[in-house]
Amino acid sequence: MSEAAESWRTAITEAQPKFSKLAAKTGLDYNAEALYAYQACIKNKGLMRVAEGNPVSLRMAMVNVAAVGLTLNPALSLAHLVPRDGIVCLDISYRGLIKIGTDCDSIRWAKAELVHSKDKFEYRGPATAPVHVFNPFATDRGEFIGGYCISGIGSGSEVLIEVMTAEDIFKARDRSKAFQNNKGPWMESAWPHEMMKKVIIKRAAKTWPRIGGRFGQAIKILNEDNEEGLVLDGQYESEPATTVDQDPEKASPKARAKTAAVIARARAANAWQAAEDYIKSQFHGHDQAYALGELRKARETEGNEAPPSPPPAEEADYREVQQ
Repeated sequence: MSEAAESWRTAITEAQPKFSKLAAKTGLDYNAEALYAYQACIKNKGLMRVAEGNPVSLRMAMVNVAAVGLTLNPALSLAHLVPRDGIVCLDISYRGLIKIGTDCDSIRWAKAELVHSKDKFEYRGPATAPVHVFNPFATDRGEFIGGYCISGIGSGSEVLIEVMTAEDIFKARDRSKAFQNNKGPWMESAWPHEMMKKVIIKRAAKTWPRIGGRFGQAIKILNEDNEEGLVLDGQYESEPATTVDQDPEKASPKARAKTAAVIARARAANAWQAAEDYIKSQFHGHDQAYALGELRKARETEGNEAPPSPPPAEEADYREVQQ
């Protein structure tokens, strides 16, 4: 077997150290995902050729699998390795985005649907399920006019509804550099409605509570690495960012004390993601910028110093959030 033919196998093996480190948080098993990657390359000769020519991209795609915590198991159709413009990319389906949302306990479930001109559709507001009646077996449902996502939130029957017009969906598509060059997932997809639903899920997730860093990383991979195009009303951040309007130095004394408590609890329970989600939901403006900055510093120096003792009231407050 040639050295080039071996390179893609080596790339999967070389991904193991970083994969395992990231998977400690997301729960994926390297051996299982490596097997799925091997099988994907063997079954898809185009993927194998690209992986042979650019093994680094395959290694990075495997690392991304661990970062977003979505299995390559083809039976689940959550994420796939695909060849694109000379590199191996991790493609994440709209089902995969929903899976991250449920894993983070941001939502209980979600469903994206497309609406056509011959459907009966009645929007009833952002917190009430719409009326959508159509024949799923019809060969002609009319012109595509938009779509919506319904997401179950909380512990009861609460729902969030997000709607998008066809115009906005196509605007997101048109912002894709890959689409502008007549390539990429919009052009390659045998089922364009899958991409449409993905755009709707991206928009809907902006209203989901406590979405967390995994979703941000998945959006970054799709928008930047895969050049799918951005959702029009803003971007996700894969890592917390401080803006000009958020000055950590202006954080209140109460926020500083509460931050110390949150960090101490995160160290004790090794629950850094829970701490980040808590900060994003409970802190705002200058206080949030300060708390996220201190949290990042604490994670970087984890184990180098003894954790401070949090005030009892603050510790109880954070424990309640974790449960």
